Amino acid sequence: MSEADAYLRAYQRERQARLLAEKLLDEKTRVLYDKVLELNETLGNLQHTRNQLLQTEKLAAMGQLTSGLAHEINNPIGFCISNVKCLREWSAQLIALAQHAEALDNTPTAAQLSNLRTTLEQLDLPYLQEELPILLDETEHGLSRVRDLISKLQQYTELGQQQEQSISLHSSIAMALATLGEHKQQCHIEKILGSDIVVIGNELEVQLILSHLLNNAVDACHGKGLIRLVLRSHTEQDREWAIIEVIDSGCGIAAENLQRIFDPFFSTKDVGHGTGLGLSMSYSIAIKHGGSLSVQSQLGQGSCFSLQLPLAPVV
Repeated sequence: MSEADAYLRAYQRERQARLLAEKLLDEKTRVLYDKVLELNETLGNLQHTRNQLLQTEKLAAMGQLTSGLAHEINNPIGFCISNVKCLREWSAQLIALAQHAEALDNTPTAAQLSNLRTTLEQLDLPYLQEELPILLDETEHGLSRVRDLISKLQQYTELGQQQEQSISLHSSIAMALATLGEHKQQCHIEKILGSDIVVIGNELEVQLILSHLLNNAVDACHGKGLIRLVLRSHTEQDREWAIIEVIDSGCGIAAENLQRIFDPFFSTKDVGHGTGLGLSMSYSIAIKHGGSLSVQSQLGQGSCFSLQLPLAPVV
């Protein structure tokens, strides 16, 4: 075989190998491309499912909020109904007194005067003069409270539609505490709030975070223990921050779980007692508001969740 034939055969073998390699590369590229498309579709489906679950978690939290508010509404409604019953009795006595007075002639008879005197004694006018203004004030205050709570309930029906607004953290904390209702059982809640602080954001979403943190604290204490709520301001990197700490004396979180506590679907609760999305949702809301949500905890020694939000700019 001549040297030229040897070079030609070597070239042909090299060309064949290159064509085969290109064919294999093309096949692998197509397979990889199909896998990327499949992975993107899977990721899209997972994101859609996660969004649906987060919405479900928001609705569940909303249900808990509205349930707690309904419980709070029952209290003023209860004493307002009781007050109305008293007003009905007193108004009947006042009407009877007015009727007796209207029936008097210029020269009333002894019987007429006796009836008037008896009605006055039954009415106990000094007691009525003292108690009636108090009862009316209580009723007005109770109905105003109901009106405000119903206004909050109306806001909850607009979840996701609220615009950013100035938020009083005292008010948000009060509403979150109100939603606990009977769920707090024997927990002692200590409030160290100081002066009110105003932040900018979605009021309902901030209340959802606080409500979730408080309910988690109650669960961690098994319904009996100390929960401390602290509100303070903090300056960091030339920015003013509001910090709300929810500190409980409950069971605490194991060190290996602290890094995963805000992951979607992760939960330290028993199966059937939580979706594992509450803290993930709360963390996402805090980040959306330009803040953060962090935790410090030791197993058996309780936990401290810290919500940090930027203060509203001074106008």
